[in-house]
Amino acid sequence: MTVKEQVLIIDDSKLYWMFLRKALEVTDIQAEITECYDIASGIAQLKKRSFDCIVLDYLLPDGNGFLVLQEKKNLNITTPVVVFTGQGDEQIAVDMMKAGASDYISKSTLSPERLGQCIKNVIYSNRMEETIKRSAEILKKYQILSDYARDIILFMRPDGQIFEANQSAVSTYGYSYDELTSMNIRAIREQYIDPQIAKELDLASNKGILFETIHYRKDGSSFPVEVNSQGALIGKEHILLSVIRDISKHKQAEEKYRSIFEASKDAIFITSKEGSFLNINLAGLDLFGYSWDELITMKVVAIYAEPSDRLRLIADLERKGFVQDYAITFKKKDGSFVYTLMTANLRITENGEITLQGIIRDITESKLADEALLEAHAQINHLLGSISSILIGVSPNDRINQWNIAAEKIFGINATEALGKYLSECEIKWEWGEVQNQLTLCKESQKAVQLEDLHYYRTDGRDGLLSLHINPIEDTSGKYWGYVLLGIDITEQKKIEAQLMLSQKMESIGQLAAGIAHEINTPMQYIGDNTIFLNDAFRNILETLKNFESIAKDEKSNEFPLSLNELKDIAKEIDLDYLGVEIPKAIEQSLEGINRVRKLISAMKEFSHPGKQGKSFSNINKAIEGTAIISKNEWKYVADLETQFDPNLPLVYCVIDQINQVVLNMIINSSHAIKELVDNGTISRGRIKIQTEYKEPKICITFSDTGKGIPRSIIHKIFDHFFTTKEVGKGTGQGLAIAHDIIVNKHHGSIEVNSEEGRGTSFTVTLPVESEESSGVN
Repeated sequence: MTVKEQVLIIDDSKLYWMFLRKALEVTDIQAEITECYDIASGIAQLKKRSFDCIVLDYLLPDGNGFLVLQEKKNLNITTPVVVFTGQGDEQIAVDMMKAGASDYISKSTLSPERLGQCIKNVIYSNRMEETIKRSAEILKKYQILSDYARDIILFMRPDGQIFEANQSAVSTYGYSYDELTSMNIRAIREQYIDPQIAKELDLASNKGILFETIHYRKDGSSFPVEVNSQGALIGKEHILLSVIRDISKHKQAEEKYRSIFEASKDAIFITSKEGSFLNINLAGLDLFGYSWDELITMKVVAIYAEPSDRLRLIADLERKGFVQDYAITFKKKDGSFVYTLMTANLRITENGEITLQGIIRDITESKLADEALLEAHAQINHLLGSISSILIGVSPNDRINQWNIAAEKIFGINATEALGKYLSECEIKWEWGEVQNQLTLCKESQKAVQLEDLHYYRTDGRDGLLSLHINPIEDTSGKYWGYVLLGIDITEQKKIEAQLMLSQKMESIGQLAAGIAHEINTPMQYIGDNTIFLNDAFRNILETLKNFESIAKDEKSNEFPLSLNELKDIAKEIDLDYLGVEIPKAIEQSLEGINRVRKLISAMKEFSHPGKQGKSFSNINKAIEGTAIISKNEWKYVADLETQFDPNLPLVYCVIDQINQVVLNMIINSSHAIKELVDNGTISRGRIKIQTEYKEPKICITFSDTGKGIPRSIIHKIFDHFFTTKEVGKGTGQGLAIAHDIIVNKHHGSIEVNSEEGRGTSFTVTLPVESEESSGVN
């Protein structure tokens, strides 16, 4: 871990604080700076802790620098002091040096480079003095230099001959102590620069020298070093003491930062405060579209889309010292605009010049994407507003985040009132129990659910019906984002459907009317004939009975108005034996006809006027049987109708009136399909079979016939409204469409078709025995 130098600056100007930081930076001094405005706070810091260097302004708000030097002497502090003096204060500088200052710099000649070098020199000189003092004592006692120093320490003769070295030198160069202390400094330097080495040794002996060079290890590898050499006297002998620091990491860092500078995808720049380019990387040149030769001839303000932005930036930098993610729009060489974010600060150069250094990130694509996103969002809002269906978006915590215009109109609640509220707090007047149940089901299953015929109150107070779909929303990773409610007011649609259903029923009844009349007329004819026969027979029998009655009355007088032979003639005349056989037959035949008519009327009544229009548990077998009866005249001439009922078929929760309509449509379709084959002589008679079966939790009703079948090319259209294969005027194309709507949409069942052209068709209707609506219904 690098140990930082501790530097105390006592100066009432923050500018010189910045100057000090720049000086330490450019001379690569790793330091921690303590800043004080006046003498009192500075002395307080000296009493509190130790420092490696003190930078002191001569003139301070509460006195001059002599006070600090005096207090430092009183505290027996040996920390070196660098003094700032004004122009023409040379005598003061001399007096300060006599009072204990290590060096001084006139503010008129101040630069970061000079200040940094001065600080480095006094720190190293101070340490060198301390080292020499300790080394002199050690040498007097013939002891080696401390092996705990972090830097390499070499003691040399003026000609560069090494006579003492610490453990850091031994471990770093790879030579043994004996090898190292028998070598000349030239042995670890580059051989071709021997004249330069001689000059450096001379300078070190006379006034000291600090420089960078390359040293070589025993294995031939090299590494960069910083050398601080000073002359010293040990006794009467003149020696050189060199403190050598390995700066490999520093050089690597420089190279690393240089690579980063050139490889950065962001623009990195340095400009003067006045607005001239001092440096910029390749990314910056690409960003603005200029070459370096072009930029150095331009003022920075020329690339600002708004020149006033440059003034605003400088003002903010002077006020805060830095800016971060500062939005600025630049103009490229080709005239196009580029949107950027700038992070920058003010820095002081070695020459004391204030510069602006920073990084510019191109955010044009993201900004354009944001603008496109906002535009898309606006378009989506416009689209949602134009949708005629209700759209309500709900977040995962059940708060409303979408409420379109249709929802406002239908529920009479403005979006501003609804947005942000919990859905349950929104005053929608609908069947909340049903809605909450379906919401819970949607959340738990993460699947779409549907509510048909949901009752609600319109804004005018009248009842209405909604078709409501609830869909969960997930992102591409499957994360739950909430759900959306889509609703349509189906009040008018239901009215039209009811009218269409009634129209279909009336059409069916109209089609059946003639057949039903025929079915009633046939038994009524023989009931009428039998009644006439019974009437005539009754008169004859009554006449005979009256004759017997008269005989009974005259029995007392022993006078008989008719002889026995005459009575026999009367009996023979009315043919009592014949009447005894035919009258019971006539009565039985009449009762049978009456029963047929009664069943037909009962079936017609069940078909046309069920007990109630809502759903209830109903007997499907009985419904099929009744519908088959009333439609008999449609099929009896062309087909035989066979039923195969499951005796264990449970009651089904349904609107039986609608199921009757489906059964009738299926029977009529089958009879018509068979009739076409009978009419063209393909077959003489067909067969219709209706079968029921319980497959828990559903029932199946299968309608099969031996009719002409459905061509494969049109089988996918048969459930479409108004699609028919019959001639114009012979079919509306509503029968199967209504059947599909009743089974699939209204009863949540299914209807499937399997057909082979020329051989027949089979429809399989599946109905749930119970539904969620039937919960609690006995």
